[in-house]
Amino acid sequence: MSPKICTVEGCTTAALSRAMCVKHYHRWKQHGDPKICLKPTDPLGATGPCMVATCERDAATRRMCTLHYGRWRKHGDPLVTKPRRKRSCSLDECTTVALAKGLCSKHYARARTHGDPRAMAPSGRPIKGAEITHAGIHKRLLRQRGKAAAYKCVDCGGPANEWSYDNSDPEELQEYLGDSLCAYSLSLDHYEPRCTPCHRRFDLKARQLKDSPA
Repeated sequence: MSPKICTVEGCTTAALSRAMCVKHYHRWKQHGDPKICLKPTDPLGATGPCMVATCERDAATRRMCTLHYGRWRKHGDPLVTKPRRKRSCSLDECTTVALAKGLCSKHYARARTHGDPRAMAPSGRPIKGAEITHAGIHKRLLRQRGKAAAYKCVDCGGPANEWSYDNSDPEELQEYLGDSLCAYSLSLDHYEPRCTPCHRRFDLKARQLKDSPA
């Protein structure tokens, strides 16, 4: 059985793949046309300016700079620009940029750990990684409302230095800080600026009211 001959006109070499010989197959694979033959002094089209008229960079491959060659490789056109669209987390209440499976990094980690990005323990206390913690809510206060020191104490009118939970949220959460059970709220509206002495007196009075019989 006689070997198949390259189908490119004028070529009598045995065909290797896609009915073309080694030389014409590699030309077709690199340039899209088996008849294209670059000058031997410039085998990769890597000299001179980029072929894109508005580009002043030097050519790197196929008479294009690295930027336009990368666009051509990805989109088939060196002039195409497709800006990356940032999707938000699929949870309605979250506006953070999505990382994986439609979830932001925080909710994705909760989903992987607990099977649910909104997981809560039966007691209503936050599962670690499932809800914002006491420390987390104070970081959020700092980011959104600034330092308490920028305000006056709501009780004595002096300089404040701490954000104080007002103990009025019906859906408050609790977390152990050392040996003490500390109540806090996920709503920033339930926090007021207080100085340290007023903050301690306010929390003590709130605990006494909660512990007193109805």
